[in-house]
Amino acid sequence: MSAGDGRAWPPAATSDSGRLRRPDGADGVVADAYVDLLDDATHLAAVEQRVARRERAARAAEAATWVGTLRDLAERRLSVVVGARGERTYAGTLHGLSIDHLHLELPATGRVHLRLTAVRTVRAEPTVAVPVAAGDRPVPADATLADVVDVLVEEVTDVVFAVRDLRDPVRGRVLALGEDVVTLRLEGPRPATVYLPLAAVDAVVIA
Repeated sequence: MSAGDGRAWPPAATSDSGRLRRPDGADGVVADAYVDLLDDATHLAAVEQRVARRERAARAAEAATWVGTLRDLAERRLSVVVGARGERTYAGTLHGLSIDHLHLELPATGRVHLRLTAVRTVRAEPTVAVPVAAGDRPVPADATLADVVDVLVEEVTDVVFAVRDLRDPVRGRVLALGEDVVTLRLEGPRPATVYLPLAAVDAVVIA
């Protein structure tokens, strides 16, 4: 049925806002408001999650320790460049951490066990994304640098020792390990026996 001016009669029911009511009589404005509330709740939950993550990261960063950070990096098997005492550098994969040294796998020359007190910097490769220091766990193993040297006694292989305050490394075969002294046999045209104070050994490089 239509009115004299051609409009439908009776007119469709509308809400106060002018929106059409649904056929069941419910107002479309109510439905839209409900959807808006759900959107707002979802957005608020996402914001709260981001804030919580930032707070956890901040707390972890505040509690970070040197050893804990190295342990985290080692567990990720990251490629790093380690700057050590005496302007020495070692590039490789951080493979493990012990009570007084870290273990780097070198790409071409084997592995190096580097005394923690000799480490000056640890730099991740530029292509690797790493977070701020956040680890606070203790070392996972209690093996010492002396234990590493002890395993090398009488092995038929040359070992390179980086010694504190010596520019050139010392290369030789480990003959014995005492309480605090390492005995090496230097091979070559002028073989010789050398004694190193264990406390002065900063790194042991094994081919």
